[in-house]
Amino acid sequence: MAAALATITPTSGPATTTVTITSSSTTGTTTSWATGTAAVFLTTTNPSTACPTYSGNPGATYTAATNVTKSAADTVSFTVPAGLNPGAGNAPVTYKICAYSDVAGTPAKVNDDPANLFTVLPSLSTSGGPTGTTVTVKAPAADAFSTGTPAAIYTNATTCPVNYTTTITDKVAYAATGATKVDNTTATFNIPSGVTLTSGTPQAMNLCVYKNNTGSSGAAVAGPLAFTQTPGVTSNPTSGAPGAANTITFTAPSGTTSFATAPGIRFSATGCPATYGTPGTLAVTNVTKTGTTTVTGVLPAGANPTNVATPYNVCFYAGSSSGDTLIGTSLYTINIPSVQLSSTVGTAAGGNGITATSTAAYLSGVTTPYVVFTKEERCPIFYSTTGTVATTVASRKLSNNRAAITVPALPLTNAAATDYQACIYGGTSGTSTLLSAATYTSATAPTLSAVTPAAGTVLGGTEITVSGNYLTTAPGSITATLGGLPLTDITPINATSFTARTPMHAKESNVILTVNTPNGSVSLPAAYSFVPAIEATPNTAPNTAVAVNLAIRGVGLASANFTPGVANSHIYLARGEYDPTEVVGSSGTMVNPAIAECGDVLVISDNEAACVLNLAQRLNIPAANVASRQTAATDVDTVTGSKVITSAVTGFLPSDIGKPITGTGIPAGTIVRDIVGTTQAILSKAATATSGSSDIQATIGSAALRSSLTMTGTGTPSITFSGTDLTVADVGRWLTGTGFGAPRQILSVDPAGHTAALSGNAPNASPTDVSVLANVPVPAGAYTLTFVSNGSPAANTGDVNYSQSVVTPGSTFTVTNS
Repeated sequence: MAAALATITPTSGPATTTVTITSSSTTGTTTSWATGTAAVFLTTTNPSTACPTYSGNPGATYTAATNVTKSAADTVSFTVPAGLNPGAGNAPVTYKICAYSDVAGTPAKVNDDPANLFTVLPSLSTSGGPTGTTVTVKAPAADAFSTGTPAAIYTNATTCPVNYTTTITDKVAYAATGATKVDNTTATFNIPSGVTLTSGTPQAMNLCVYKNNTGSSGAAVAGPLAFTQTPGVTSNPTSGAPGAANTITFTAPSGTTSFATAPGIRFSATGCPATYGTPGTLAVTNVTKTGTTTVTGVLPAGANPTNVATPYNVCFYAGSSSGDTLIGTSLYTINIPSVQLSSTVGTAAGGNGITATSTAAYLSGVTTPYVVFTKEERCPIFYSTTGTVATTVASRKLSNNRAAITVPALPLTNAAATDYQACIYGGTSGTSTLLSAATYTSATAPTLSAVTPAAGTVLGGTEITVSGNYLTTAPGSITATLGGLPLTDITPINATSFTARTPMHAKESNVILTVNTPNGSVSLPAAYSFVPAIEATPNTAPNTAVAVNLAIRGVGLASANFTPGVANSHIYLARGEYDPTEVVGSSGTMVNPAIAECGDVLVISDNEAACVLNLAQRLNIPAANVASRQTAATDVDTVTGSKVITSAVTGFLPSDIGKPITGTGIPAGTIVRDIVGTTQAILSKAATATSGSSDIQATIGSAALRSSLTMTGTGTPSITFSGTDLTVADVGRWLTGTGFGAPRQILSVDPAGHTAALSGNAPNASPTDVSVLANVPVPAGAYTLTFVSNGSPAANTGDVNYSQSVVTPGSTFTVTNS
């Protein structure tokens, strides 16, 4: 089954260009030329016409390619025959390629696709013009201009030197200026000054083109390219709308005799032909000589637009006979209203809608606009689908200035982004003229593969990298949403990735990423997860502070229940990651409990709250470890200048951290900074003496703030005092005495100081030796502020309603020593 050729390289060039084609059958085979000798023909027959069956020669309108060479079962190269030259005025001519599996018998057709085209271009874009004319040279060899800067000699010599030089014996020779490499087969040059015309008489010249400007450089194009140097003629006006009623004045340079007689004048969409030929409707009419250097004429009816601004060469000849030669050139531009496409790029699959809008009423009098998408460089002058890839009639007139267009499927050339001309016509008859045009690019739709990292906090601002293929790289060409909210700071890196920052978003797992590019839109499901997080300002305070006001930033704060109750929401201070599920045996006691709480939460908005953090009062310290204690006698070993002490008998407890410590050789005001195992402690100050063989006894914890108080208890947490022994400043401190067992924390004190509520039952007695013990502050160090929706030990973290913020740099809170 014949199908399209997979690749055609190149798709244009002059005669004698070498072209490589590869096959791609709809049956999946890629062995089109596995056996036999390949055959290739080129034809100007309508591309939609099927390639004929081949048996020696497919027909008179088909020209056999030369040097057909098979390099693989699916690859053949051939040379465009030398006889396939451009049309009149050096106009490019497009040929359909018909390839066959063999030259013998009745071979199979390898391809039959209307898009399998090759365009024959002129070696020199124009036959003549004045100095300064820019000419384009197309070389047949694929590497003609691959090294160095292209070079050309402008000379009256009839043969070209073998190598580049600007010296030719008995001939004029000038280096062409403005040499520019367009690609390996194309270069542009400016015709240099130096040759002076006599009274404006045209001068026959030649252009010799070389691979580069070194003395050893060989020719890029065989033989000289003929060029006629003519006077430059000015046009007034230089542009206008299409129509046969516009009169133009043409003026030759002063002192020339170009218009000694009325010239023949024709328009050419490509270069000026060497002779007048048969211009038909491109002939300027009503040519009137108004002076030796001035003529007037009427714009020809055939000078129609092929784009919004269509440049035409105006070619002047010694007369209006077909053999009259070129005597001058000028330029004139045909203008039609321009349109702006709402999107200039789209996926090759098509189906997307775009609008074409103009400041002019370009659709006035039109009922249904018709749009032709063509790969040709210019739009057809009249509505035509010949040589085009797709035509759409699904366009709608929205106003005289605006049309809506459904873009059809637009195949790519060699799997690369491909430019099409969107040509808008007022009808579908062969006389429907072009109303406007714009360039539209067909490209491969983007794909997405991953987001890295795949999770981040609800606060947003996380930099992510999005990976995929066929992503656009122009700044501002990509927009995207994550979980329905826009990404910010989108920065394309290359066609396979871009970076961006995440938005603030509610807690949610596996949200969708949607990316929009001019080439199309694409989504990646389950691309990213937003996890809870909070940040606090300020993020440090001393452990003497009893009321640090924090501003909390988060998401979902308005729905949290911060009313008192352990099972409600809390903002805790914990060492590292708070984990309510990690408890000691069946005791319910957490391994890493909160060490402080930011209470009295005031919710300001869903994203902001305020709370008060008390760092002078440590939470979850065992009551038995509140009171001061002494080590065994001669138990603590100290070393002068060292902050490390050892207790081999009594040992140290985690609750000792932050407490004062006294003893011989321990400076006043020293506290326990940390413990190492159970036998070593690190102090805030270095010892001033070495205990040696007589180790010391140390006291850990503060002495009672007040003692010998009398209270009355009833076996409940409520107690009374006969005097004002307590104040509200004692809330959080501890009471101990006869019958208490372990100390009890003071939870509240009435304003008069007569009654108090404790953290546990008081004895059913009236002891007279009650003491008030100091708070234990939060030890200095780095902690994590953590939001939990349920503050209970062993809370069910698997509950869908449970929420806990993760550890982030923004959640770190540092406690310092006063």
